[in-house]
Amino acid sequence: MRTVKFGILALGLLSTTMVSAQERGNGDKLFARMDKNSDGLISKAEFTEGREGKVNKKGEPVDLDKRFNLIDTNKDGNIDRTEFDQAKEKRDEHAENRPERDGEKLFAKMDSNSDGLVSRSEFDAMHEGKTNKKGEAIDTEKRFKKLDTNGDGSIDKAEFAAAKEKHDAKKN
Repeated sequence: MRTVKFGILALGLLSTTMVSAQERGNGDKLFARMDKNSDGLISKAEFTEGREGKVNKKGEPVDLDKRFNLIDTNKDGNIDRTEFDQAKEKRDEHAENRPERDGEKLFAKMDSNSDGLVSRSEFDAMHEGKTNKKGEAIDTEKRFKKLDTNGDGSIDKAEFAAAKEKHDAKKN
């Protein structure tokens, strides 16, 4: 009887652990990569290492000290796993609400004349002044050609949806 109860308890704990790990997703790998000394904490030095000169999508420098301090909610000078997971959850929630995550909203935003097609000029206007993660200007000609799969000089909803689906699949 004790063996059966222990087995049920162990199975319950194992399934809880598995669910928690699945919920964290790829956060485990990122946390481990940032926690250089494997002490279960990310120091400010570990957080900023290799990220100097990082820029946002507008090409502006990222304030790593400010970002670290926002994540370090208990202000002990380190980011523990709980703080890391909470920050990742907040970021994911925020990202889900951005129009860029909703293909229809993003397409409508690019299609400034609402004709159901995104012209090259509309595409360029949408990306004007934006940079990639390295801070370099986005190559709109290359991106546009990649999205305009039928080569008619415009991106329709089907082309955009197919590209977004492919992009989203790569991220997961």
